[in-house]
Amino acid sequence: MSRTRINLYLNYHEKDPEHYPFFRFHPDPVTDLMFEKNADQICDCCGSFSALMYHGPFHTDLDEPDNICPVCIANGKGAEKYGYEYQDREMSDPVDDPDIVDELSLRTPGAFMWINACWRAHCNDYCAYIGAVDVEDLKDPEILKAVQEDLKEGETLEEAVEELCTSDILVWHLFQCLHCQKYFLYREYIID
Repeated sequence: MSRTRINLYLNYHEKDPEHYPFFRFHPDPVTDLMFEKNADQICDCCGSFSALMYHGPFHTDLDEPDNICPVCIANGKGAEKYGYEYQDREMSDPVDDPDIVDELSLRTPGAFMWINACWRAHCNDYCAYIGAVDVEDLKDPEILKAVQEDLKEGETLEEAVEELCTSDILVWHLFQCLHCQKYFLYREYIID
């Protein structure tokens, strides 16, 4: 994931904001593979046609629907009808406002994280999910600063960067504060 990537969802949103609403906590869910492009399938929730259908994570004990359109995620009808959350509120950083917690968990596409998915928060609001960090991202001094602030006890910056570059089980998920623009990481080890 490079900062220079194209925001694929923004193309849909700009052309048709009514059918492709903007998600402030996940501004590019298409590039992050939360939505798949389909040949105008029907949403299981509202019965409307959509070129994009959600295929991201659900947190539920119920059966998952096959197709949920962006509108049914944004207006909360998908979560209400099927009784699920897109992001586990218990695993996210704390935020005081219950409406903001609901916006993230019930009206924002999730992000694929393997274990204990933690959505980062700052300035008493959830951050925007940017995506997985790659080596190119480390050229950005602000992202490198976030890596340095996320070091484990006794770990050096060089060791952390080397682990990211050489490990096939480590993913750093990058978030950005919507208010102060600071970057934050969530480090995840993928274990099969």
